[in-house]
Amino acid sequence: MTDPARLRRVLARHDPEVYPGTYVTCVFNPDKVLCRPRSAPGGRAGPVPHDCQPLECRNVALTADDTTALAAEADRIDHRLRARPVLPPLLNAGLARRGDAIHAFLTANRAAQ
Repeated sequence: MTDPARLRRVLARHDPEVYPGTYVTCVFNPDKVLCRPRSAPGGRAGPVPHDCQPLECRNVALTADDTTALAAEADRIDHRLRARPVLPPLLNAGLARRGDAIHAFLTANRAAQ
């Protein structure tokens, strides 16, 4: 949520299920979810943590702890990319993309606050 008014509207409109995580907090809304198919066969709808896409999902809410954990992850990636021995090119490129995505996500969300 980017502001308290939006949080109040969501809470009034839905009875959200909140799932705290390491990097983000999921305020589960099945209409916006990316972590599971829209029509989950059998069983109750809910997030699928191993399919979580926190940098793209609109169910994400950031706490101060989440932002700190994401920034630390970006720092670990940056450190590994500078370390020797150099990683194989494909792994290096994947880590660089992940680090860039985290930095862009944090920058965008700091601007929204």
